[in-house]
Amino acid sequence: MSLTSYRAAPPRAKSAPWPAANCSEKVNMARRWGAKIHLAQDIHRHGIAPVIAALPSSGRFFVTLDVDGLDPSVMPGTVALAPGGLMWWHIIELFEALAAKGQILGLNLVELAPKNDLNQISMIGAGRLMLKLIMLQLMKSHGKTG
Repeated sequence: MSLTSYRAAPPRAKSAPWPAANCSEKVNMARRWGAKIHLAQDIHRHGIAPVIAALPSSGRFFVTLDVDGLDPSVMPGTVALAPGGLMWWHIIELFEALAAKGQILGLNLVELAPKNDLNQISMIGAGRLMLKLIMLQLMKSHGKTG
């Protein structure tokens, strides 16, 4: 998943959970570019709090959720399965923090492959994640929390 925080300067991803620890060249390239990488392995060890702490306050966020970064037990309907990927509650907690810290501008959900899905788990999950993010922003816009 990548998070782009929009400011007066050109948009640039500043903090993103990274699904696999075995892609060191990509990680190093992203770090040289200025991205702060949070490996799924580290999120499993330390929770999602370090990712949330790295997000800017009062940010404007556009979320790209690449579903192949989620564990196959959560999202089996993708082409590139990532055992050890992020879990459902990591994403929910991150979405709640985004809504609390700033404004959610939009969501792009990618890499969903319905033909590979099991009992529509991924389709239902993707729909619920999209709805969760939309509802969090709507509730915030109307002064409600939850």
